[in-house]
Amino acid sequence: MTSIACCTGTKDTGTPKGTLERVGTLECYIARPPHDTATAPPPTKAIIFCTDLFGHSWINNQLTADKLAKGGYLVVVPDLFNGDPYDHSPTTQLPLLTNLITTLKTTHTISKFAATGYCYGAKPAMMLAAHQPTLINAVGIYHPSFMSTADFEGCKVPIYVGHAGNDHTFSRAQRIKAEKTLKENKQVTAYEVVDYEGMEHGFAVRGDLKDPKVREARERVTSETQRFFDLHL
Repeated sequence: MTSIACCTGTKDTGTPKGTLERVGTLECYIARPPHDTATAPPPTKAIIFCTDLFGHSWINNQLTADKLAKGGYLVVVPDLFNGDPYDHSPTTQLPLLTNLITTLKTTHTISKFAATGYCYGAKPAMMLAAHQPTLINAVGIYHPSFMSTADFEGCKVPIYVGHAGNDHTFSRAQRIKAEKTLKENKQVTAYEVVDYEGMEHGFAVRGDLKDPKVREARERVTSETQRFFDLHL
């Protein structure tokens, strides 16, 4: 069941720098690193950005993808909902993500992939980490929704978990259990479970940037994601 926290937040302002393109069967928002020009070598690493329920066309998700791309990554934000976020499940989205990555390997010369998941998007990102570990090299999830212990037991790639301190959707007890499970998971070669104290569910993409503490936390999520993926891709 979707909580109110999954459907609320503050709209960012700005102009997205990426483009809407079709990759295989999916429309995607694609953000490119600043040096990705006709004369520069194309990026060889990509981030598959699994969104919250607001989807790939929402400005916050697009601007967040732009920021991640500054780390040298091609950031691909697929439309996993086909216009209706309430009529899909991570199980049906896994083959879409698998096909997307396979296509990008040939159309964009990408050799290494990571996945990020925000809120609802954490679940399909974790399914990639469990069922397609040969396709992605790392995963990062932030204020996740609908998570179970089995998701962390099944993870087979390095993982970063960003926990919002005031998150009732992924509570502190769940966060503690997740870290214990990852510690015991011998298939995970590296993990970090990081607390963003004072933050609410959704802060990493929907937090109010007018609040200095929220702005700082959102910027930290971006830099921490880039650092973790730089280590493992």
